[in-house]
Amino acid sequence: MIEEEYSTIYKRLIRRFIISSFILLSVFMLKQFIIHYQIVQEENTSYIVNIAGRQRMLSQKVVKDMSLIQLDQTISDDERYKTDMEDSLELWKKSHYELLDLNKSETIFSNNSSRINQMYQDLEPIFISIIDEANLFLKESRESGADITKTNEHISTILFHESEYLKKMDSIVCTYEIEAKESVKLIEQTHTILFLIILLTIVFILIKIFIPLLDYLKSAFWNANESNKNLIKMFQTMKGALFVIKRDGQILFMNGDAEKIISKENNSKEILYLATSVNWIKFDVTELIEQVKNGDGRIEDIETTIEDKDGNMISVIISAVTGIYNGSEAVMINLFDVTAQKQAENALKNIAIKDELTGLYNRHFLESIIDEEFDRAKRYDIPLSAALLDLDHFKKVNDKWGHPVGDSVLKLTANLLQNNIRKSDYAIRIGGEELLILMPNTDSQGAYVTAEKVRKAIEEAIHPVVGRYTASFGVAERTMEEKYTDLYSRIDKALYQAKNNGRNRVVIADI
Repeated sequence: MIEEEYSTIYKRLIRRFIISSFILLSVFMLKQFIIHYQIVQEENTSYIVNIAGRQRMLSQKVVKDMSLIQLDQTISDDERYKTDMEDSLELWKKSHYELLDLNKSETIFSNNSSRINQMYQDLEPIFISIIDEANLFLKESRESGADITKTNEHISTILFHESEYLKKMDSIVCTYEIEAKESVKLIEQTHTILFLIILLTIVFILIKIFIPLLDYLKSAFWNANESNKNLIKMFQTMKGALFVIKRDGQILFMNGDAEKIISKENNSKEILYLATSVNWIKFDVTELIEQVKNGDGRIEDIETTIEDKDGNMISVIISAVTGIYNGSEAVMINLFDVTAQKQAENALKNIAIKDELTGLYNRHFLESIIDEEFDRAKRYDIPLSAALLDLDHFKKVNDKWGHPVGDSVLKLTANLLQNNIRKSDYAIRIGGEELLILMPNTDSQGAYVTAEKVRKAIEEAIHPVVGRYTASFGVAERTMEEKYTDLYSRIDKALYQAKNNGRNRVVIADI
């Protein structure tokens, strides 16, 4: 799959996961609410039953107190029973109205039926009648000469109404218990439905999220594995030595070109390190790896030299970049062989500054350095000398043996010249058989010694065709304000003088 398809699948799975999580969270919160509601319902039912039991107890207590008051008692006992009866009546009234208030409260009893409300309405006049009769009983019993017949009538009325009151209270409690059981049954059904919703949501998550996610991961892993294989194939076919290394320098992978530069003594080792497996010439590859790791993760176009397994010196350009290989951090280093390119560059450079026939520097090179050498001599107040040589009777050589032989004489002379001057001196072919020796940091006497050394070497050399031949030299040291053209004019005159004085000699120019 392409990257856009993976992105689409990923976004779709994320949306499904968010929706499923929202459903699960909503169902869970609803389940918690229902559990809380069930607990409240059970608590309320228990509370109602407790209040009803207290009502029964208080009604019986009132009747008992009335019976004790009717008995012959001492004045103190009689008054105590009346006080107890008043307290019981007050507590009974309080409990009764508390029960009514609870029934009216929608926050606690939200499922009360019309039947229970009707029961409370039927109960209210009975309760009021009992309370009124009890109050009349207390009032008359406190009067002197109370009529026993009337008080007994009050007791009979209260007993009759109490029986009705208790029956209706039992009916109310029973109804509450029935409705509580129905509520619990409904809650259990709701729990079952919520459980099924949770189960279906989990199945949805499994089918629509996790299974596609596994397929997605499987596909991604397969593609990553294929990409890794293709990458290795690409590495194998890449030009240049390619190394994939750990951050400690251990080689994880190398292509065919890289194997060619591994030193022979490391071929049999199972674990190789780049720093010791390649013969680096004055180059610290460990420092390069550190620069890549601690820098911006990329280094390009570092030029150095290595030695291959056959001992050949190879010029390479190094590029390095950090990356991931088989899931781990790695550094990829490419060594691109530029030996042929360097050789071509050197050849082009030599063509530009070297004389093709003799291999000496040419006039173009002289023009590129002469001003710099004169400026250096002037700036540091050091001597600068030059010697101009010309082969004696060279025209006769060309006329007698031809130009190819003349060219070979020039080549021999150039070799003799290069072998008898310092490395800091420049041997330059001006044109024809005229050769120039430019000698930095050399005075006229030193230049004379060098020119004489070259002259003797030429004189003693034997050409296979021409035999012995000679050369004449003009030597001069640069004066303080002298330019190259002036110096050349003086050494040219000195050379002319050497020719006139019999050739095969060195003449120092006049100042």
